[in-house]
This record gives sequence, structure tokens and C-alpha cells, in this order.
Amino acid sequence: MKRELKTLQSREKIMHAAIGEFGRCGYDKASLNAALAESGISKGLVYHYFKNKDELYLSCVKTCFEALTKYLKVKCPETIRSDLRLEEYFDARLRFFTENPLFIRIFYNAVIQPPTHLKADIDVLKKDLDQFNLRLFESALSGLTLRKGISVEDACSYFIAVQEIFHQQYFQDSNGWENENKFIKIHEEKVRKSVDMILYGIAQEERL
Repeated sequence: MKRELKTLQSREKIMHAAIGEFGRCGYDKASLNAALAESGISKGLVYHYFKNKDELYLSCVKTCFEALTKYLKVKCPETIRSDLRLEEYFDARLRFFTENPLFIRIFYNAVIQPPTHLKADIDVLKKDLDQFNLRLFESALSGLTLRKGISVEDACSYFIAVQEIFHQQYFQDSNGWENENKFIKIHEEKVRKSVDMILYGIAQEERL
């Protein structure tokens, strides 16, 4: 039992140091040697639990995704009215990152600018969050009358496609930003506006 506890504590110590480093520097600029040295963790101990930098980074990404998904599920339960639930969702996302600032860079680095060779692994880790987001979007659709010829499946496919385009465009627009608080507020507002446009369109009224 003592050995298992020591193993858990050692792994948690490594993860804490890694989340701090990836959270401050992102994947490319992270220096694990420096971060681990500051925390008094030997390289040998790290490689006992993690194969390499990639595996450690993916573990941090997984921790971030799981924490965010759990938070959103608590703050946006299915019992909330569909229109209010969507508002709660966006407010909860912003609160989560405000309360967990080290996850900001980890999350957006993984979602918007993932290391190319790790993208497939990140997509797998993000699956639960993606499914939650899709269910939330479907819940919002349930309160609307869709245009003739547009099915829920069509709308969901469009939602997924727009997400991909949005992230690609946003990375181009925000490349080089250093102010994380500004980054997240602007990004989250654009996400909110993007979903609003998908659901309610862009025209205020029909004109002849």
C-alpha cells in the first residue's frame, strides 16, 4: 500500500511540474529539464513513468480535457432549459480557464495548434469533450424549428465543419499572441458568436 501511494505521489509531482511548464510555454518551447530540476525531480524518475516528452504532454492534455469536461457536465446539466444551458456553457468555459490558468495554453495549443505528429492522439483524448459539445448543440437545436430539408444530422455535420474552419482561421489571426487573458476572452467570445450565427443565422430580418 505504501509503495502504491509513493508511486501515485511521484507521478502526481511529475504531472504538476509538467502542467506548469506546458501551461507556461506550450509544447514546442517547453523545457522539461528546467521544470523538473526546479521541482527536484530526476530525469530517471520521469522516464520510469513516461516514455518521452510526447507521452508526458499527452498526459497533461488528457488531464486538461477531462477536468474541463467534468466541470462543464456539472455546470451545464441536461436538466437546464436548452437556451439557458447554452449560455451557462459559455460562461462555464470562461470560468474554468479563469480558475485554471495553466490549462489555457495546454488546451488551445492542443485544439488550435496541435503538434502535427500528435494530432491523432489528441483527437482521441478530445472525443468525450467533442461528444459533450455535440450533445449540447443538439439540445439547442431541439428548441428550434429547422428549415425544410435540414435535418438534425445536417446541422450537426455543419457545426463540426464550422468548428474546424474556425480553429484554422483563428490560429492565423492570433498567431504570436502572448497575453493569455486577452486571448481566451476574445477566443471565447468568437466561439459564442460563431455558434449563435449557426443557430440563428446572420440576417436580422427577411427583405424583398
